[in-house]
Amino acid sequence: LRQTGHSLRGSGRSYGFDFISEVGKNVEQFAGDKNVEGISLWTEKLRKYLGSLNIKYVNKE
Repeated sequence: LRQTGHSLRGSGRSYGFDFISEVGKNVEQFAGDKNVEGISLWTEKLRKYLGSLNIKYVNKE
């Protein structure tokens, strides 16, 4: 989980998803501390955030 959090932290901002980077930072930290409650809190925040996204496909032909 720590490695996954680290990956989220690094890639979220690259794609314009600052909140995903924030989640990654916190998951990485809580995983390192073995804090299950903190990990659960931030993975639930991520689940809600991803569920709220509205993805729109744009064809650039």
